[in-house]
Amino acid sequence: MSQRYTCTRCMRQLSQLPRGQRTPSNVFQRHIPAVPSIRSTASHLHTSPARPAKVRGTTRESFAKARFSRTDVPPREFWAAQARPPLVADLTADECQRAAHQYADLALEDAADWRQKRLKPANADGNADGKDSSQYVSYYTLHYIATMITLGPRGPAWHLATHIFHTLTQLGYEPSVLTLARLGLRTGNLHLPHFRPAVDALDRSLRSRRGSADACTLKAMMCMAQETREGDDEALRWFRKAFDTHNSLVNSSTSSNTDLSANSDDQDAKTVDRVLPQHWQWQTSFALGTAAIRARRGETDKARELYRFAARDLDNAKGCYELAQLLDDAAGDHPERRELLEKAAVSGVDAACRELGVLERERAAAGLGSRKEREEARVLAEEWAAIAGDRAAL
Repeated sequence: MSQRYTCTRCMRQLSQLPRGQRTPSNVFQRHIPAVPSIRSTASHLHTSPARPAKVRGTTRESFAKARFSRTDVPPREFWAAQARPPLVADLTADECQRAAHQYADLALEDAADWRQKRLKPANADGNADGKDSSQYVSYYTLHYIATMITLGPRGPAWHLATHIFHTLTQLGYEPSVLTLARLGLRTGNLHLPHFRPAVDALDRSLRSRRGSADACTLKAMMCMAQETREGDDEALRWFRKAFDTHNSLVNSSTSSNTDLSANSDDQDAKTVDRVLPQHWQWQTSFALGTAAIRARRGETDKARELYRFAARDLDNAKGCYELAQLLDDAAGDHPERRELLEKAAVSGVDAACRELGVLERERAAAGLGSRKEREEARVLAEEWAAIAGDRAAL
């Protein structure tokens, strides 16, 4: 938790929550590596893209240019800090550093067909399939090297990371295709030429019916970013496809009746898989995205159930906050709503901190309780507003 959220009284209050309710889990899995966050906040699963950045002079091959040197490869200390669970459990710091240097040398030398000749898919041991690891580098290792770099502070090594993602995208490695496309979506630059290879690779995967549930989810998020009725219609279809793809691979032993229909007029009850298998890591984005569309269309009951799934089953902070807004008594201070707001607030949702500040202010102004209790409420109101960075809320 950053320094910003260490407010003594509020944190003391939140520490009284049961341990499992304090911080939503966000665990990287091996099968489809999660997309690296641009900044570490609880909003990393939002479906709305950032404001487009001004990028000039980009071409389709901009990411293929080696804008790095061998000295830009992070030192061993960096890999020792990054190459560990929950991100990855089967790569050592030495392996990462060695592979990063191998890749940098290959890219800088830029010999003919070096990508096809020296980079190989990984076998069950994580090494380049059937090859001497001293001569070949696996896609799997390279993907995680790039992921570790983008999870760290931005610097010269970022050019190495985007170069790796671009290379693996050209080779059709789906985790890197998804990562690069998601990066473009989050930064608002997906329309620019250097993200086109990732978009094209994603579309090829979806057309060939090899696309995973995560690929379908990302396509849905791209449609949502259009912010049009037609875009939302298309997004619901891809969310439905993601669910069907996931459901066809998993025999769920526990499920609940929740509407996941692709069309707003479909009233049939559908099921949400309560088991979280490794091959659908963006199930939270699926739940939040579908719920947001339902809420925009006034389908409150459907949105509420989806947000409840995200909050309770997926332990997601944004799901907690949005569910609190859709409870039958959304303006009240009843226990369930406060619990949801506290779970969201402790995970860094500013709007939840702001609402808790308002609730404490109203409690102090109501004149109920002892003088000490009213003073405590007033102080808590100020602290929640300070955590949200918005004292004007008071």
